[in-house]
Amino acid sequence: MGKRYWGCALAGLQSFVYDVPQEDAAKRLRARSATLIFVPALVAHRVRLVDPQADLLYLGGGKVLVGVSQDLTELEGELRSWSRELAQLSGGSLGLYWAEGDTPAALLAALAEAKWRSGRQADGSWFGHLGAPALVPSHRRLGHPDWEADFGREVGKRLGAAGIRTGGEWRIVGEERVELVDDAGAAEIDFGEGREGGGISVSLPRYVPMKNADEVLSFNEIAEQAQESGKGIAYLAVLKLDGDQIGKTLRARLDEGLDAYKDASARLSRFFGTTVPQILESQFPHIYLVYSGGDDLVAVGHYRDILDTALLIHREYGEGTVSSGISFFGRKSPVLHAVEKADGYLERSKDRGRNRVTVGGQTMTWPHLERALALSDQIAAACEAGHLPSSMVQLLRQLGGWFLDTSAVAASVAPCKAAVFLSYFYGRRNVRSDELTAEVQAYFNELQESEEPWRLAGLVGTLASWKMREVKV
Repeated sequence: MGKRYWGCALAGLQSFVYDVPQEDAAKRLRARSATLIFVPALVAHRVRLVDPQADLLYLGGGKVLVGVSQDLTELEGELRSWSRELAQLSGGSLGLYWAEGDTPAALLAALAEAKWRSGRQADGSWFGHLGAPALVPSHRRLGHPDWEADFGREVGKRLGAAGIRTGGEWRIVGEERVELVDDAGAAEIDFGEGREGGGISVSLPRYVPMKNADEVLSFNEIAEQAQESGKGIAYLAVLKLDGDQIGKTLRARLDEGLDAYKDASARLSRFFGTTVPQILESQFPHIYLVYSGGDDLVAVGHYRDILDTALLIHREYGEGTVSSGISFFGRKSPVLHAVEKADGYLERSKDRGRNRVTVGGQTMTWPHLERALALSDQIAAACEAGHLPSSMVQLLRQLGGWFLDTSAVAASVAPCKAAVFLSYFYGRRNVRSDELTAEVQAYFNELQESEEPWRLAGLVGTLASWKMREVKV
């Protein structure tokens, strides 16, 4: 058999990962996101057993791409069994699909076609999308109902784990079991930087907030600790972020040759799998990195930490531009709903021209988000110092809502009406303009003169209000 190119990927990732019960949600998310790393790594491991000379092109983002010279028919039969088991364990939301091609470009096209056969395996059989109840694979104590919580605790507890060793005690799929190891040299599958002479390299974000040496912080605790530190009310946010036009970029590298493609893929993996976790650990230790790999990431944390994290990742990313969606949610709200909203916001950011962020329904450029955060802090400080009435933030929230995409106020009317309301407010309330920062004064002047600054007003008012803890969640 001549050299061919083969790929396998997981389907139904979002509904599987984020549809978790509120109880122990943080630990269960950790378990599910780790599973999404382990399964493709195990597939790659099986490919290497069949074809020791297999050329690994890419491993991350729930998929594996390899160049092979051996027949994988027997392995694909095993993967059908894996896919059925994954579907059963996840309530029908998770499955595998695969494809092959004569060239890497043909493989990517075939894999994309297989992906869009939504709910079907490569052989056409249906695995369904029914929603995902709690995943309960075989525990070390057979049938234990809290496998996810225990496994998620272990992944969080052992932040130094560098890889997995097959044949261990944690069952993932089929006959494969994995055991977390602290020494990369003892692992059959490596994570992060691959060792010289072999090993499969894949990104496993290893940083999550810990309460102590044994316990992962819950989302409630993350929100409450941030509020106690003065960052604002105990409200959470979901960040979804990915690189712009990565597929186009990688196809261009592929045209230059396999080495160029693998080099570009490796840089992406290093950034999302190594650099991002390091950034969070050093600067935002209470951000919960649910997933980071391939060319995208999902994170949960206090709303202000999430906003600052998004800005920092945007600045640090060196492979082009990034787009993002950020949704806010209360501590008792389902994570899945917040993730779905963030996903929709991410798509809106891309539709509006990329290199943008959509926050709470408002799409803006990254510099505009940075300005909105600075203004909200300064306005909150001015209100607390008595230089602005606290009702100013509520006015900004209300008038800014007219400029959202979903607003029923006609675009031709909103600027005029908003400016009139603001002028009336200034004339009737105690606004000490000379005590305001130059940035706030300039912003209020802009609101009197043009429409564009109003597109920040809703977010500015909301964040200032939350900073002053005026809204109870």
